[in-house]
Amino acid sequence: MIFDFHCHYSPEFFRYRDYRMDLDALIAEMDRHYVARAVLGPAGEYAACATGEGNAFVRDAARRFPSRFVAFAPTDPWGRTRVEYDEDPVGSEG
Repeated sequence: MIFDFHCHYSPEFFRYRDYRMDLDALIAEMDRHYVARAVLGPAGEYAACATGEGNAFVRDAARRFPSRFVAFAPTDPWGRTRVEYDEDPVGSEG
């Protein structure tokens, strides 16, 4: 069984560039390469600057596919974004 420990996802990589990511396509690529599960973190600017939004994308992906993704939530130590904790961030199945 293959586990990918470093996988990124955000619906868009950067807000101002025409590059989109599709969650269903990511699952299809994982299936194609026999990856059973992945640790998923935000991509692009959502990993470094807009971590609140990026973490929400990842949380939603992990909730949608709890058997496939483990959510990883980075924080920006220099940012002023308030960190919020969810009692059950990815659901009891995740």
